[in-house]
Amino acid sequence: MARRSENECAYCAEEVPTENSVIGTDWKVYCSAACAVQGQQMSSREMQELMRAMVPSRDSQYTDLTP
Repeated sequence: MARRSENECAYCAEEVPTENSVIGTDWKVYCSAACAVQGQQMSSREMQELMRAMVPSRDSQYTDLTP
């Protein structure tokens, strides 16, 4: 999700007071532990999708060869 301001939750986009912020394992700032769990799961899925798109499988390197 795109952030509109510096002190915004990475999951729900609500404003986060700095004393109540939660830093997730993905290094993003969240407003609560519940948002952190959901946001980290979303980040993990996005990273898996990116890696699937960026890293070709071993089988795909042989499909482009012509005899």
